[in-house]
Amino acid sequence: MAEIKNLPNLIIIGAPKCGTTSLFNYLGQHNDIYLSKIKEPHFLVNKKIGTKRLNSLITSLKDYHNLFDSEDIYKYKLEASALYLFFADEFVKNAKKVLEKDVKIIVCLRNPVERSYSAYNHLKRYNIYENLTFEDALKKEKNRFKNDKFISPAAKYFEIGLYYQKIKKILHNFDKVKIIIYEEFVSDPNKVLKECTDFLEIDSFNFKTHKVYMKGGWRWKSKYLKQIARSFNIVKLLNLLLGPKFAKWVKSIVLDMSTYKISAMNVKTKKILSEKYSEDIDKLSKLLNRDLSIWKK
Repeated sequence: MAEIKNLPNLIIIGAPKCGTTSLFNYLGQHNDIYLSKIKEPHFLVNKKIGTKRLNSLITSLKDYHNLFDSEDIYKYKLEASALYLFFADEFVKNAKKVLEKDVKIIVCLRNPVERSYSAYNHLKRYNIYENLTFEDALKKEKNRFKNDKFISPAAKYFEIGLYYQKIKKILHNFDKVKIIIYEEFVSDPNKVLKECTDFLEIDSFNFKTHKVYMKGGWRWKSKYLKQIARSFNIVKLLNLLLGPKFAKWVKSIVLDMSTYKISAMNVKTKKILSEKYSEDIDKLSKLLNRDLSIWKK
């Protein structure tokens, strides 16, 4: 097997809260795939994001190269920056400048209504700057990113779910693109992973998919607990002090005591979003020649 250039030739480009972290980690089990040292460097769109919005942002080509340093040889080097799809124009421009022409792209898409609410709750868990209700965040979305230099672009909850134009751009500029529908991935991850190995032309693999990464559905009971969790790597500390097995048990108890299950999206809000996304879903369905009616139920 020939050694490849020390840059990714396989990228999962989004969208956020569409299973990209699980897919990234599952694919990393394969002997032919090397995982970037940081899952989401967002190097190819870093100027669009700004240095104060994401902790893991990589801004120099040298640092980007270093993410893929390995003494071993792999057919693929993979990174998974979930906001690449949202900044499709910038991603395409810089990917063509920096990466090889044979780069392969994987896109994960989810019902945009459910995705938007999941993304909001994700930021409520992990981002200390998200202090609005979902409805207020949607109302203020248009100018919020421009006016607040700290808020993550992932807070563009509605706009990120308008997939059609972005996917059209990606398909027009790259020959090797695999589209994954989140609902199908969740329903049968091994089937989707087999499709991925076929797409990548690598051997089938017995992936372990029992662990779901970045699983949502909960929030911190207190903003102070959230800030502590953001400031310190509690899991790493527990592992060092107690060992992985006992640390996992302690973590589960702490989470049960300090978090709560989120409520369902407001029915009226869900109806409004469904209506706003309807035309975009129809266009995307036609573009991909795939039945996306599950997103309208």
